[in-house]
Amino acid sequence: MRSSDLGEPKDYANLIQFDLFDSVGCETVVAAHQVGRYVSEDEFYEPGIRFYVDAHRIIKAGLATRFGGGMVVRGQLPLEPYLLAAVSALDLAPAAQAAARTLRTFTAAANELFACAVKEYT
Repeated sequence: MRSSDLGEPKDYANLIQFDLFDSVGCETVVAAHQVGRYVSEDEFYEPGIRFYVDAHRIIKAGLATRFGGGMVVRGQLPLEPYLLAAVSALDLAPAAQAAARTLRTFTAAANELFACAVKEYT
């Protein structure tokens, strides 16, 4: 499924979208491309990888544009030096893996794992 098939603007595929920490917005994109339509926060899907980036560093580098409640980067974004963590369902504890199959539950479980990791290093 392509972005244009979902009624998104032509240049939407050239954007890397970042959203607020608790938002399921980026997961919505993954799920919509899997099933070919927009889905609700509580529908089941196969989670991809949730990326956590240093947004302040991206903004200071002049790479970000505000977009809704979040930000986008046009074209490409190197992972170094902006990536803080990447979390997939396989990174979650077994019980959390099974439960994290909706946009809402995967977002919450991945955020919790990331927040715990950050606390360990601060």
